[in-house]
Amino acid sequence: KPNLSTNVPIRALNPYQKTWTIVARVSKKSDKRSIRNGPDSFFSVDLLDSAGTEIKATFFGASCDKFYPILNRDQIYSFSHGTVIWANKKFNTLSNKYEITFDVNANIHPVVEPSLVSDIPMIHYSFTKIESLSNMAKNAMVDVIGYIKGVGGLTTVKNNLSKRTVVIADDTKTSIDVTFWGDDAVNYNGNARGVLAAKGVKISDFNTKSLTVNRDSQVVIIDDENKTDIKEAQNLFRWWDEEGQHVDLVSLSVNSYKSNFDGQNAFGSNSNRQNERESIGIIPLAQVTEQKFGETGPVFFTTKVTIGQIQKDRMDVYTPWYIACGKCNKKLVTENDYYCSKCQENGTAGMTLRYLAYAEVMDWSGSLMISIFDEVGAKMFGCSAEELKGVGETNGNDDVARIVENLTFTEWNMRMKAVMVQRGEGMRQSVNAVDATRVGNGRSLGALVSRRNEWK
Repeated sequence: KPNLSTNVPIRALNPYQKTWTIVARVSKKSDKRSIRNGPDSFFSVDLLDSAGTEIKATFFGASCDKFYPILNRDQIYSFSHGTVIWANKKFNTLSNKYEITFDVNANIHPVVEPSLVSDIPMIHYSFTKIESLSNMAKNAMVDVIGYIKGVGGLTTVKNNLSKRTVVIADDTKTSIDVTFWGDDAVNYNGNARGVLAAKGVKISDFNTKSLTVNRDSQVVIIDDENKTDIKEAQNLFRWWDEEGQHVDLVSLSVNSYKSNFDGQNAFGSNSNRQNERESIGIIPLAQVTEQKFGETGPVFFTTKVTIGQIQKDRMDVYTPWYIACGKCNKKLVTENDYYCSKCQENGTAGMTLRYLAYAEVMDWSGSLMISIFDEVGAKMFGCSAEELKGVGETNGNDDVARIVENLTFTEWNMRMKAVMVQRGEGMRQSVNAVDATRVGNGRSLGALVSRRNEWK
């Protein structure tokens, strides 16, 4: 029996340390599996210590036969005489850069000392906010927690495989689809009111983001019958009751489950948002052009962008406004007199200035030219078009330039609309900003470069 007073934390393990003892809980245990093209079997466990550090351990051949019946999930053991190696990330989803292999000579014993048992949690989560998933790479493994805002019906896809989709949301006002397959889909029994906590789910990226529960994932449904001390769950219940159920949510996933959630659409409201029934969610800018958004009708979507250049006029001066009819806001023709072709009226009575700016916006995938109209322009420039023009008349064009250029490399969450419009003899894609919210106060060139480098 080992001396438990000399045990080391999992984070201290490395391939150069030959003698060690760890005390850890078996937080996950796999089934026995056969080695391809070989007679031997293997199984693996995830080990969790009192510091919340995890490491994967694998048993092959004779050690698999010896220790598989001994090790039980949720129980605590002391482990020694193993070999620490670099983790094979193809088969290891934990954040630890190392893993352990044990042979038949390993020393593994149950631990019952109350002080050690009470110190080790049952499971350790490292939750990622749902909004942050939009910038994460396909196939990344994450822990996530969200309020359950919709449970889809059980469906059958190719090869009679069962499928069920659950939509969760968090206090970033963002939702995402979580897909269950096979027996997990059939046996899902979450209530309408609850929180879903998932460990080790995979990011899928087929056009838009979603999460996939696989055989190594651990999913817990927290509701009135299944209480928990996870503080994030308690915070989500409070957020949903006080705010979440009343706000429109941005969906990271394709909006294709409206009819499956008791009339509740993917934005979390029961309203019939006819003008946004083709809404797609947060997506990379490159997808807007590659998939020709708007080709079959208006498409609304949300994305996070960095402002690049704002276009100047032909005189190389910033004039991001136009003279508008005071009745219908249409641009006035100014050949001889101000004339509104819609109202069919001449004269300057009631005319006003409204924003119309053309800006390059960028994200990690590419860039796009968009139009910014009056309501969004007032948010971004911090004043009305009349006031901005007044700055130029009072202080000169240099002050207008400073205000406009102060927007470059700032980051915004934008709701956009893509449509196809007639230009000359052909059709061209037009993208307009319909809403914008500033992200932070500083400039974000560094963050943009970082995300592009991560993507590469």
